[in-house]
Amino acid sequence: MYIVFLIMLQPTTKAPTLPPGSTVLLACGSSGGGCSGQTQTVANLNESHEVRCCREGALGNWDRRYNTCPSNIWGESDFSNGVGCVDSATYNEAQQICSNAGGRLCTAAELLADCTRGSGCSHDQDMIWSSTPGTTPSPTTANVSVVFFYTSLSMQKLHHNMTSSNNILSVSFFLDLANLSTNT
Repeated sequence: MYIVFLIMLQPTTKAPTLPPGSTVLLACGSSGGGCSGQTQTVANLNESHEVRCCREGALGNWDRRYNTCPSNIWGESDFSNGVGCVDSATYNEAQQICSNAGGRLCTAAELLADCTRGSGCSHDQDMIWSSTPGTTPSPTTANVSVVFFYTSLSMQKLHHNMTSSNNILSVSFFLDLANLSTNT
């Protein structure tokens, strides 16, 4: 008899709330120059910086101007609903602005690939908030699914196997109940 435990962890798509004291990367609004020669730097969450947002797919006046950006990523800097250009916001304010606009903070890689370049507000020469952690990230927030298959409540031997690929962590436990004894 065997008992098999299967646990699958898959990253969530919602950006995690970062604890106080965390840092994230700022990235230059354009690879075309500016930003005093910097491409990226680390910032504390309570600092104020410019805001640009990304999203998967087109929406309203969101832009996709440069082929260096992945084809499904669109950027915006000049937000509707009276928000306009945002020249000074904390990290949490920037996240909320992007969410309200139907997007999210861009990753540093998306900003450096010019996904928001030329999208307005003269932010091409500014250091822009990104969603990329500035230090070693803590474990990814995950959805956990646990499936139990069992044929007996007794267990003695446990075989553990763990694999990780494509940001999916799969953990399985295999119990060999054929060689069980009732001694405890």
